[in-house]
Formats: sequence, structure tokens, C-alpha cells
Amino acid sequence: MVFDVVKPHKPDIVELSEAIAKLNGVKRVDIDVKDYDSNIERLRLVTVGDSLDLEIIKKTIKEYGGNVASLDGVSTLGESEEEK
Repeated sequence: MVFDVVKPHKPDIVELSEAIAKLNGVKRVDIDVKDYDSNIERLRLVTVGDSLDLEIIKKTIKEYGGNVASLDGVSTLGESEEEK
């Protein structure tokens, strides 16, 4: 999932990424600062994993002072023939 997030400078992106990485199903978190000013920063936040819970991720972002402006991308794998 690819999120467009707006958040204050504190807590920093390391703290936010570590909190999201601890969530069930999350295998990787990538955060890029796309823009910033004296008060806020705009982030591109990417989560990778199995069975990601959109609402839990959004809740965690909010707990760290962020706001999800939009969900900009999703990648989903289908069930393989062997798993059916």
C-alpha cells in the first residue's frame, strides 16, 4: 500500500516507520519525505506485507500525529492454482 501522509516533524519518520513495521503482516516500510515546511512534512509511505490491515495502519499513522491524505497505490497477489 502506498500512502500520501502529512505529519508534523516530531515524532520523526524513523519512529513512525518502526511503529508500523511492528504491526501484524508488515514486512517492510519505506518512507520518503516529498515536501516539508516549518511545521509539517508530506510523506510517501509504502507498506509491504501479507494481509495488511488498512485501518490499523491508518490508526498507527494518526497515533504518531499523521493524517492519511490519500491511498495512492495497492498491490495484491491472487491465489495460485496450487493453493486452490
